[in-house]
Amino acid sequence: MSLYGGSGKARFGVTTEKQQDLFQTQKDYAIVHCVSENLDMSREVAVVFKKKFGQLNELQRQQPAVAKVLRLGGNRRFVFYLLTKKLSRSKPLYKNIW
Repeated sequence: MSLYGGSGKARFGVTTEKQQDLFQTQKDYAIVHCVSENLDMSREVAVVFKKKFGQLNELQRQQPAVAKVLRLGGNRRFVFYLLTKKLSRSKPLYKNIW
C-alpha cells in the first residue's frame, strides 16, 4: 500500500486536498472529527467543533464507544465523530479502530 505524499491527491485520485477553512466548506461536504469516548473536546479544534455543532446530548444518546462513529445531521451538514480512544488524554491507536 502506498502512502500519501502530500501531492494534493490521495491514492487513486479518490480525494482532493484543499487548504481552506474547514467550517466554510460547502454544506454538502461531510466533516469527520476524531474524538475520545468521553467526548471531552476541551482543547484546540475540538473546542471549535463543540461550540459550532454542540448537541452533546445527542452524541451521548448514541452510546459512544471506541471504534464507533457518531453522527450529527439534520438541517446542517453531516458531522461524524470517529471515536479513536477512551479518554481525551490518551493516545489514539490505529489498532483501536481496526
